[in-house]
Amino acid sequence: MLSPLLFLRFLPAPVNVRQLQGLNFAMVISSALMIWKGLMVVTGSESPIVVVLSGSMEPAFFRGDLLLLTNDQSDPIRTGDITVFKIDGRDIPIVHRVIKVHEKSPQDTKFLTKGDNNQVILKSVPEFCVVL
Repeated sequence: MLSPLLFLRFLPAPVNVRQLQGLNFAMVISSALMIWKGLMVVTGSESPIVVVLSGSMEPAFFRGDLLLLTNDQSDPIRTGDITVFKIDGRDIPIVHRVIKVHEKSPQDTKFLTKGDNNQVILKSVPEFCVVL
């Protein structure tokens, strides 16, 4: 009969717990980055997930809601569509509904937008500002 001590030499050396925790943390972070990049490719958007930060679109969207964005270039933005855009100098994305589309030429399109819960219409937003 073989002694159990013979099998001990085939076992790997003891692994430091901190090394395992570090490896686990690195795997979680790399998985999250791969999922994020995959969403960017699938949706065609630089920011595929956006959190609603204000109540301007209530009752359609409430503060804290998560929006999954798509950027379908083949489907033009029309009146009634909900868009997400950024204004120069502000890092916060704005979620509004398109009230009117101003198209002087195919290269010069602007959108008049308004939050469903807002009384004021936002000034024209150029097409290049639109994230969605």
